[in-house]
Amino acid sequence: MVKFVDIHTTNISKIEDLLIFIASSASSEITINSLANKTGLSNITVEWYLKYLEKLGWVIMLNKFWGVWETIRKERKIYLSNTAILYIFSHNLLEKSVFIWNIRETFVISNLYNIKEKYDFEIFFKSRTDIILVFNSWEKIELEIWWKNKSRNDVFVVKDDILIWDKKSIPLWVFWVLD
Repeated sequence: MVKFVDIHTTNISKIEDLLIFIASSASSEITINSLANKTGLSNITVEWYLKYLEKLGWVIMLNKFWGVWETIRKERKIYLSNTAILYIFSHNLLEKSVFIWNIRETFVISNLYNIKEKYDFEIFFKSRTDIILVFNSWEKIELEIWWKNKSRNDVFVVKDDILIWDKKSIPLWVFWVLD
């Protein structure tokens, strides 16, 4: 990584700390401030490293979907770009239920991210929805990842314990074959 961007070699371990913190936290808990505090870096340096980690394909950053009803704050959710990277940096740090939750979200986000240009959509998040896919015509599809005991008619639920797609539930495995 040092060959591609101007990073002091003394900060390589800080980048590893950054990746470990992202991997071991729920995406909703990660902020630039929390990353800066955990790594001992400034907010500007964290933003800079995240920008380059995104360019290198190590992280995916989702912006908040802006609408009239949303607050006007620049918020982002930060994910590692695939489950292999997630596993490398977090498998010994998390309790099993949190790790499985992170795997589900990372799996869906990374597979959608890989096909977004092919199918011409953008990926955002909303306060009350894990993922919102916005197509060129401004049509939207909202997805919740494993939302077991709640029901909303305007949201599709991605589940890993079903095999067949129904009106409001999508099997997790579908995101593997979307390419």
